[in-house]
Amino acid sequence: MAICSVCKIEILEGEEALSMGSHFFHQRCSENLTEQDFQIEELLPPTPEKIKRAELKENSTGSVITKIDLPWNNVFWVSFQFLLVGFVLAIPVSILFIFLFSTG
Repeated sequence: MAICSVCKIEILEGEEALSMGSHFFHQRCSENLTEQDFQIEELLPPTPEKIKRAELKENSTGSVITKIDLPWNNVFWVSFQFLLVGFVLAIPVSILFIFLFSTG
């Protein structure tokens, strides 16, 4: 059966239980809970992944990229390569269109 998220004891078939999502509570355990206690994340122990994420967020200095320093010769070379590949791919595509849509 299910395990109570508050007391960590198994909920038997005959016992009254409440459920919230995939978490279950004994009726007696849920009587003392307030609305804030029903935030399941606080009831469950933190997982190692959540601990690591919190540490990374806490220790993060943050960075913003404000300038990209690229030499113009690299920009022109990449642009030339892009155009060359486009022309090379356009030749077989145009031959395919001519072959498929020719009225001959």
